[in-house]
Amino acid sequence: METLIEQHETPSIVINRKLPHHQNHAVYIEHYHSSQLITQYLLDQGHTRIAFIAGLPGSPSGEQRLAGFLDTLKAAGIVHDEALRLEGDWTPESGYHAAQTLLGRNVDVTCVLAANDDMAIGAAKVFLDAGKRVLQDISLAGFDDMLIGRYFSPALTTVHVPIAAMIQDAIGRLVAASQGDAMPTPPCHHQGRLVIRESVARR
Repeated sequence: METLIEQHETPSIVINRKLPHHQNHAVYIEHYHSSQLITQYLLDQGHTRIAFIAGLPGSPSGEQRLAGFLDTLKAAGIVHDEALRLEGDWTPESGYHAAQTLLGRNVDVTCVLAANDDMAIGAAKVFLDAGKRVLQDISLAGFDDMLIGRYFSPALTTVHVPIAAMIQDAIGRLVAASQGDAMPTPPCHHQGRLVIRESVARR
């Protein structure tokens, strides 16, 4: 994307990605900070054995969410058990398979944090099929505040990603650039917002 920006005069904006060399051409969310928010919330509820279902390897947002999770645990003095880290690819199916792997490891876990809501809901089916109740037996949380999470039972605790606001900012920057103005600075970044619902129990 940075090469395209350098090679073409047409104004370009990248949404949901940081651009190290063209920061004013990016509108993005601080996924690292968002991950810190929800991880700290889980810790505050008494969870220390938290499994994490990661997103697709190589995804910048996925890497930031994982890093925020691990760094928040470290700051709390908790060494993360590698057996509690699973790989996914953002789909419900991958969350389902990750949860199957987690149950097969027979490890102590009180909460699962998935790097998006789709994987969290995929994981939930495995727990339900195994006779475990979400909330009473295992807590569950995700990211993105997808619509389906509001109607899942119990409703999913998550992080709201302000997609509409990012799109609005991106359009504003493009309109300004198309009128001959310089691309606005500084970089435009948003913060995620913790959405507390019903899927995380206090221990």
